[in-house]
Amino acid sequence: FILSTELDALCKYKEDLSRSGVRMVVTDTVVHDISEQYTYRYIGYVEENEMVFKLYEILDVYTEKERRIRLSANEKFQQALELFYQDDFYLARNVFTDVLKECPEDGLAKWYMFACEYHLNHPEIEHSYGLFDGNINWQ
Repeated sequence: FILSTELDALCKYKEDLSRSGVRMVVTDTVVHDISEQYTYRYIGYVEENEMVFKLYEILDVYTEKERRIRLSANEKFQQALELFYQDDFYLARNVFTDVLKECPEDGLAKWYMFACEYHLNHPEIEHSYGLFDGNINWQ
């Protein structure tokens, strides 16, 4: 769920989100209105036209088993994100790998793991922290 004013800016991420297995995403402008009704996790942000959109994955759309697995791995996922944002790509990659061991279907953790590898292998390139930014081949 996104606001209509966000639709044009975020439309280009639809395919990547779908390929990563995400079924439902809300932006930070929406999550505050629904936060008591749904279970969600922060998955990163995207930048479009000098605007930043924080994205949250709604977990209630998954089966109960899959929702529980993602919830149990969420603390590690958030820790790995913080490490990623702090340029500690080595540790972030290791923690994202742990997330994938718990939840192999987590395509977002897979993307971030490959992003960490990319940044470790290309230290000369300016780092991008936005979700699906850069030339990361993760499929």
